[in-house]
Amino acid sequence: MTHQEEAYLLQKVSKTNLDKASPAIRRLYRKLAVRKTKREYRLPLLDVDCFGSKSGALIMPSRNNDRVLDRFFNDDLECIFEQRLQGYNEPTSVHSPYTNRLLKPFIRRDTSCQPLWLRIMEELCMKVNKGDSQWKPLPRASIDYSYIRPQHIPAINSLCCQFFWPGIDLTECLQYPDFTCVVLYKKLVIGFAILVPYVGYNEAYISFFFTRPEWRKSGIGTFMLYHLIQTCMGQDVTLHVSATNPALILYQKFGFKVEEFIQDFYDKYMPPNSRECKHALFLRLSR
Repeated sequence: MTHQEEAYLLQKVSKTNLDKASPAIRRLYRKLAVRKTKREYRLPLLDVDCFGSKSGALIMPSRNNDRVLDRFFNDDLECIFEQRLQGYNEPTSVHSPYTNRLLKPFIRRDTSCQPLWLRIMEELCMKVNKGDSQWKPLPRASIDYSYIRPQHIPAINSLCCQFFWPGIDLTECLQYPDFTCVVLYKKLVIGFAILVPYVGYNEAYISFFFTRPEWRKSGIGTFMLYHLIQTCMGQDVTLHVSATNPALILYQKFGFKVEEFIQDFYDKYMPPNSRECKHALFLRLSR
């Protein structure tokens, strides 16, 4: 049982009436609560697989994940602050293990886009330096769209932990960079999108799609979604989106249709104290 599964089970057991529960349920609840407390204080946990192994090596159980999102969960994520903060924008080509193609350094370099955050920063700089006659505004850098590389992963994981849920590790997407997109302003990651090809017969799945809140409504998300759709021509594109997510309007503009409403879809992933909507809509773009 993974850390994520333990937290989800503890959340479910906590919601029941323990006074009327069986002794087995009470023992399970207490064991899960103790393991949660030990993790908070960084104390060692009893691992039966490791304890019973003669070689002392950790035996990891195989995971048969029914959901695509379960692939991107990892209990052990550690990186330094600089890696979490910035990305990487050196113009180097990317080799794709999936298609054996050499991908170009950039998908697009946009010099005309003016997000709200950039306009505010420029206005602040002008306000602060208005008394300096020698001050000149710095030239605005381009907004670069490129394929995800290993240097981007720590910053993207940090954004996922902040805006989605803890424990997300997107290292797997390096196996198919053709179907990814990361957006940077200089070295700051401001958005990313990941599509998993062929999750089913003639079907691709958008697992993660995100733009920083202060950089939205400037066409960044629109281009990322357009790029993902173009990379899998001939396949249906599917995704899950929170029922209250404003990106639903963007998906509908591209022709996505709602197929199903799923209650408590994100209940397994989000922390118990999360205020985000845990219901999801399943959307499909038919080809």
